[in-house]
Amino acid sequence: MRAQEAADAPADVWPRLHAGGLCRVFTGLESLNPDTLAAWRKPVPVRRLLNALGAMRAAGIACEVGYILWHDGATPESVWAEAKELRRLGLLSPKTALSRLILYPGSLLHEKAHGDGVFPCPLTPESQRLLSRWETLLQPLQPLWIAASCAHPRLACQAFLCEDKRAALARLEACLEKIKELTYGCLASDALPSPQDCQEIRGELRALHIAGPGCR
Repeated sequence: MRAQEAADAPADVWPRLHAGGLCRVFTGLESLNPDTLAAWRKPVPVRRLLNALGAMRAAGIACEVGYILWHDGATPESVWAEAKELRRLGLLSPKTALSRLILYPGSLLHEKAHGDGVFPCPLTPESQRLLSRWETLLQPLQPLWIAASCAHPRLACQAFLCEDKRAALARLEACLEKIKELTYGCLASDALPSPQDCQEIRGELRALHIAGPGCR
């Protein structure tokens, strides 16, 4: 769903949409920093969009966001500040923690970078070092997150139609929340997730018949 559409929707529409079968929404928050959004020419109404995400969750609708934490204006300090806020909002995951701006030909940002073809946005040396460290820390969680988050829309729809699928959906959503908690825990402690935690999540996904490289 487009960010503007979600932000403009009245709060009372979400319970009706959920009753009609809407189970999950993905929208582009992109950044919490208004200066960054202005530089990207993305008029995202951040506060109203966050309010809408809260209303969705209150109505029983799962929501995830597109977010670009790593870009040419990012510093280790700004990355940490935004990661902590994303965690507070329940939006920090391996995906949001590692998402980096990709520059495409034809865009103003691509022209400013003076590169050829499609390439990741250049980072400062300090930010690149931090990103590389985070990629290492979250590597065990990434495939688990991908497998679980990709399975969620299908299972959410099944649970809406069949009551006997609701317990399985609750178990899957508990896995997603645990991965989110581990994401911040790994970054804050500068330590890899424990093999036991990863094995518990992997076992639960297998029990739910969710396949993927991270579930083997």
